[in-house]
Amino acid sequence: LAVGAIVFLMTWLFFYSRGDRLRSAAGAAPEEDLPGASLAEAIRAPALYKLGFGIFTGYVMTIAVLVHLMPILEGDGLKAKPAALVAGLFGLFAMVGKLICGTLVNRWPGHLLAAAMAAVAIPGYLILMAPGQPVLLLAFAVALIGTTGGALLKMSVYLTTRHFGLRSFATIYGFVGGALTISGGLGPLIGGVMFDHFGDYRLVLALGILLAIASMLLMVWLGDYPEARAARGLAKVSA
Repeated sequence: LAVGAIVFLMTWLFFYSRGDRLRSAAGAAPEEDLPGASLAEAIRAPALYKLGFGIFTGYVMTIAVLVHLMPILEGDGLKAKPAALVAGLFGLFAMVGKLICGTLVNRWPGHLLAAAMAAVAIPGYLILMAPGQPVLLLAFAVALIGTTGGALLKMSVYLTTRHFGLRSFATIYGFVGGALTISGGLGPLIGGVMFDHFGDYRLVLALGILLAIASMLLMVWLGDYPEARAARGLAKVSA
């Protein structure tokens, strides 16, 4: 409740845009002609589904690993205390993943950056699949998977704005954010059911590798931003 109260207070006091301030000053709420796709246009666009499924497949098993991380690490031979310390790296490197994306997203095409960040988790899954690894290597694996989780969360917002603009951003991002929410609920359930059935987390981690590859392919398939594609088409016509 205390955390919720702090979030509510900070949102109430500071969560305003320039457009909100201009509308308040004018005493009215004129319609703003924001650039971007309408909801109907977005629903008809293949990019929405590529982005949504790309985020889902990349994120679902990172959350599964996060929830089941303590038993995974203990199964790899760590005692409870060092396992807890290693597991704590997930959250730290999730923030690192966001910072990496924020730094690189204006230098790399967003779809390729998202694909690369989805791939970062694959070595982490492979390390966790091999029992008896040293603590530092297990910590490195957790750091990689955490980086992917944070990066995909960041890129989901950025890619939505770049592909669909701000005209119907809140509604359109509801679909993409829904993919995150569903993956966050399904991932731990899938991990638990698979462990109960097979008695081993290696198949869970193997599924994480397959889904990370699927996420990479979907992000590459998503393609560049619409304005970048339009500029290339115009250049070809001009040539």
